[in-house]
Amino acid sequence: MCSKLRRFAGHFRDYAQQCTTQTLAHECARVAAQLTFMADLASAGERQLEAEAWADAAYLTQRRIERALGIGTAL
Repeated sequence: MCSKLRRFAGHFRDYAQQCTTQTLAHECARVAAQLTFMADLASAGERQLEAEAWADAAYLTQRRIERALGIGTAL
């Protein structure tokens, strides 16, 4: 689970650099920070169920961001 969350965090950091609007870039950077925090908690054995929910939500959000950026498919 930790590696999945860290992978999503990396994608969101990349998206933050690709965004054309400041608001979307800030939001992507914020999500990346939150995913990294959840990965740290999960690696410490805490909040496992919440980490799984974050990973699921990150996937859905990733798809929306990709459509907004015109990328089209999940990385």
